[in-house]
Amino acid sequence: MFMCTRGGGGHASEALQKYGYFYNDTVLLYGVEDIQTRSIAEHNDPKIRFIVVGTIHERKAQDLVLKALDRMDKELLEKITITFIGECLPSYTAFTDNINRQSALYKNIKVLPPMPRDALYKLYQEADCLICPSRDDPMPVVVTEMLALSKPVICSTNVGQSRYIQDGVNGYVFENDDADGLLAKIKYVVTDPSQSRTVGKKGRLLYEKYFTMDIFRKNLLREINNVIQSHSDKKGTLC
Repeated sequence: MFMCTRGGGGHASEALQKYGYFYNDTVLLYGVEDIQTRSIAEHNDPKIRFIVVGTIHERKAQDLVLKALDRMDKELLEKITITFIGECLPSYTAFTDNINRQSALYKNIKVLPPMPRDALYKLYQEADCLICPSRDDPMPVVVTEMLALSKPVICSTNVGQSRYIQDGVNGYVFENDDADGLLAKIKYVVTDPSQSRTVGKKGRLLYEKYFTMDIFRKNLLREINNVIQSHSDKKGTLC
């Protein structure tokens, strides 16, 4: 995977503009390896498997998922499993302890530490849906990787990919920090799994349009050529 921070997405650009930093209108998105070419792991679990991937941190909003579960009726709750995967930072011990304590109240929730990429990819493949509830997340790679796998994605409006997702068509988007909105999207996935699989397949088209390595290379080369041309024009003017 290669990344470029300059103009790396609408959410990031908007945040910078609040502090007086204005880039041009061109957005240069990163490229991600097409992991759909790997073998797909199957599971026979009748429950809908959700995963939440990211450092255990208030910005990543794992607590919002737990708030949504607390408001979920028992019948729906029994149809799902949720796995949190992420590093627990010493500087956020209180938040981490709270997530661990609340997760322990549910028999269908697991909290796992970071793991090697191959193990993580296996969990991606076994999952039915990704939840990315972040309160602030410019362009999380896990969302793009799940789109590449044709898996439905639920994300907040403060996640960069939400700019490209049409809610209910190629993914699900809820308002930032809205537990009830998140709960509604989880219900959609659980009550109509066939439709959510269709949403996942259409999400794959977002990956193919914006995030493949071939597209990134072409866009990066275009930007490099633009910079070279700009400097050449300036040099010619000075002469």
